[in-house]
Amino acid sequence: YDYFYGFFYPNTVWAPDGSMVALVARSNSGAAPLLCVAHIETGSQVCHVVQNFSGIYAWSPDSQRIAFMTSDGDQKSLNILAVDDGVITFLSDLERSFELLWITP
Repeated sequence: YDYFYGFFYPNTVWAPDGSMVALVARSNSGAAPLLCVAHIETGSQVCHVVQNFSGIYAWSPDSQRIAFMTSDGDQKSLNILAVDDGVITFLSDLERSFELLWITP
């Protein structure tokens, strides 16, 4: 794990086009996790508070969105983060957690 300013980053995932990296910042204080996107060329980083984040996420093949799951007890859901504007869209409730994989035609 990497530690930085009181947060640790248990897993990082490169965008398919290599221009960004997504990471989950978790605090030892128990605060809600942050889903962060770091742009490699500029060094800028944008973080989004994700309540009940399950730690499961995946990049879209075009590197424009990140699918992620939340879990609050038995309530699980699938959501999408649009990287360009930070809008989070709820997609669906789920019966169980599973690994995420984007499929393109």
